[in-house]
Amino acid sequence: MQSVHRSNEVKWKKFLIIFGLIIIALFAGYFIACSQNFYKTQGKDFFALWLAPKLLLLGKNPYNPIDWISAYEKFGAIWVMDARFLYPLPLAVLLVPIGALPVESAAVIWIALGILAILFTSCLLLSIWKNNWKYNQIIPIGIGIFLFRSVIETLRLGQLDWLILFFLAVGLIFWEKQNWLLGGIMFALTALKPQIGIPVILFLSIWLLQRHKWSGILGEGAVICSLFFIGWLFNHSWLQSWLASGSGKVGANICCTPTLWGFSSMISGFNLDIGLVIGISLTTILCILTFFLLYQIQPEDSEFAVGLSIPAALLVSPYLWTYSQIILVLPILLIVNDLTRNKFSYLISITFPLVIGLFSSAIVFVSIKVGVDTISSLVPLIIYLILIIMFHRKNKIREVFSANTS
Repeated sequence: MQSVHRSNEVKWKKFLIIFGLIIIALFAGYFIACSQNFYKTQGKDFFALWLAPKLLLLGKNPYNPIDWISAYEKFGAIWVMDARFLYPLPLAVLLVPIGALPVESAAVIWIALGILAILFTSCLLLSIWKNNWKYNQIIPIGIGIFLFRSVIETLRLGQLDWLILFFLAVGLIFWEKQNWLLGGIMFALTALKPQIGIPVILFLSIWLLQRHKWSGILGEGAVICSLFFIGWLFNHSWLQSWLASGSGKVGANICCTPTLWGFSSMISGFNLDIGLVIGISLTTILCILTFFLLYQIQPEDSEFAVGLSIPAALLVSPYLWTYSQIILVLPILLIVNDLTRNKFSYLISITFPLVIGLFSSAIVFVSIKVGVDTISSLVPLIIYLILIIMFHRKNKIREVFSANTS
């Protein structure tokens, strides 16, 4: 009887915690969305994500510059970022529930969902790795995650990348449970933001092929085909329209991005030809190194395959901004988990996310002097190198263990 009472008490505590977090997230969403005309000014990224499904509901084409710009004026946005929608049409279709709401309400819900997704993702990953976490560990780690510059920027701008982080985390959890099909499905959904999703899917597909995990490949292929078909139902030529809208944006900004391409441009003195040669060389080297490392990763170490693919994708992508580095939350938590599991100092473990967050924020001052934020590419590069060291150390421990047991 007493055990039943305790069980009910635990359930009620969990319910109250979840309910409290939802209320806090909604209040935070309301505060951000209502501050300084969010959706008209600094929330311009969210406004584009809201406007595309709204145009679909109105029977208009988000890739048509006339429909797009006139809709900006109609709904009162001050700043027209682009002449048309820059994302794949399936994303607009999937966001129709958001587009059906008034923009103010949609903004509050979108930001609240982002906060909850980041919390849920972090808790889910920490729980699946089962390190017997205590509140005095989780709270500092959570503070460090929410002080990470990319997390702040994603929420401040109303960007999409928290959703990509969620897909990556859920996909990894499925793979940790040896469910390669559902994991592949979740990873393929990252293609909704192609500049991140395509390189991630490419790296992971190579790993799946090498490990003969055909169900994972099947899941990825099924989702990619489904997304194309969803867009085709609304606009038979959506793929050509999307490629036309995105190609100019990539060409205009590749020298300024926090990627290997932007970094190459910076060290070449923003000489286009030299920067391009350096960029191709560095990207090729990183891809070869990543494929080589993935080749050594066994199925039971799928977290390393995913963790390594994330910073690699951020580095080789030709077009993304600093807020996209929010997906580094996954490898950051992987590193924290490894530090704790290997009995590193408590202080080192819990402060690692905070150190990375402060470092990413400090880079802003350098970027202001340079005039572009290409130097932020150091953040995924550092995470990438730490993961290599971790994996090498794990292999060494395995070799010693095998030698002792043989």
